[in-house]
Amino acid sequence: MGGAAPARGCAPDSWRRRRPPPFRSGLCTCSDLEAGYAKGKTDLRALWLAHERFVELLAGEGVRFDAAFYSYGHPDGIVPHFSGPSLDRKPGPYNLFIAVAQLDLDLARSWMIGDRESDVACARAAGVRAILVENPHADLRSPPGVIVAKRLSDAVQHIAVAEHRCGSTPLNQAQLL
Repeated sequence: MGGAAPARGCAPDSWRRRRPPPFRSGLCTCSDLEAGYAKGKTDLRALWLAHERFVELLAGEGVRFDAAFYSYGHPDGIVPHFSGPSLDRKPGPYNLFIAVAQLDLDLARSWMIGDRESDVACARAAGVRAILVENPHADLRSPPGVIVAKRLSDAVQHIAVAEHRCGSTPLNQAQLL
């Protein structure tokens, strides 16, 4: 449960440069870290402490999310009520829709950056634009029409350029899920 796993690839420098107020952002995740509870590998307190540390590390770099949405369940879990099918796991867009409602976001102006094909499927199901970041630990096949970035910083740069080029949406109002 080290802090390096969730922070790996965060690229706080890029985020800080590209996220002027009132840029709204939500962190939606369902990784093996959170699913560890459903699988009996950790407890909820340890996950909460990991979340607090993640937020603390990012805040120290000037990065802030407006909200965070996690999925603690897993289809193959062993903990009752956290095992089996779940609405909040990707590729389902449930957590994106919750973020949209809570943060008053416009799906048509929103982006989702992920490093797995399930992230792209989630973005498509929600109707947001997706950027797939290369992941050396996953066998990625880029779906047609999906932007692929080498690093998170490249994805953020792409959004900045696209929003600036659009002209109708000021860069500081772009939304990232």
